[in-house]
Amino acid sequence: MNEESKQKYYEQEKKAKDKYAEEMAEYDKSAQPKSASKEKTKKKKEKSDENKPKRAWPPFFFFQKDRREILQNENPDK
Repeated sequence: MNEESKQKYYEQEKKAKDKYAEEMAEYDKSAQPKSASKEKTKKKKEKSDENKPKRAWPPFFFFQKDRREILQNENPDK
């Protein structure tokens, strides 16, 4: 690609950056101001949703579950 054909994309990038800068300036004006104090505040942990499905196990966990049963059968006293 020669420089003339690249120039079109550089111009589009510049327009997009300018538009983003304007939108961010508006957003910053409308956003709620942060607290003026410089004291550190602890963030409260959000409660997890009880109805949310749990993540799937990785393959190693399935292997570990099978291996644990074998080891328990081999060593019943432990």
